Amino acid sequence: MGSGGTGKPTIVNLLAGVKYRLPGGAFIGVAYQRPATNARELSSQIVAQLEFMLATSAH
Repeated sequence: MGSGGTGKPTIVNLLAGVKYRLPGGAFIGVAYQRPATNARELSSQIVAQLEFMLATSAH
């Protein structure tokens, strides 16, 4: 739910974004992240992510 640790303040970030399914089943996503608490590591951040399956199992 947030980062922190012993003796450090908890940091909570809000993240909003979109994901798109590419041909072949992979996903690409882009999001905007902003701290929701006064304790913060960054003022804001843009995140990009690529997801793909290495193997699938048949049932």
